[in-house]
Amino acid sequence: MMAKKTIFILMGWIAAALIISDKTWSQNLSECVIQGQGYSVSLDARSFESNLDQPVVINTVLNPQTLPRGYFISNIVRMIQGPDEAEVVSGFPEISITCSTPGKYIFSITSSILQRTSCAGVSSCSLKPELVTIYIY
Repeated sequence: MMAKKTIFILMGWIAAALIISDKTWSQNLSECVIQGQGYSVSLDARSFESNLDQPVVINTVLNPQTLPRGYFISNIVRMIQGPDEAEVVSGFPEISITCSTPGKYIFSITSSILQRTSCAGVSSCSLKPELVTIYIY
């Protein structure tokens, strides 16, 4: 019998439970294997320089370029270090980060390949986080 993890999400007055089997829940991988094919996501660069209040655009690159039908990518951006908060708009293939205070910022970016397996189920493969350094002048 396969073990299962349950994640509860509270949205207003509605609670939903996502059931994720251990078989489909993977983390910190260099690639995700889907239908026998390995998929990876990389960043176009890991170090950036910008001016105050100017967005830094980080491009994420999928290899191979197209996922099978029913799969999509989610990017999670977490600030590790910085002199102040930053405005982050996370998406795929672009992530935009805007900083309003000069200094050195370090972010961790984790890409996940997701598949909705049923009306309440999701399988996920999270790739190894990549660090990005942004210098704001």
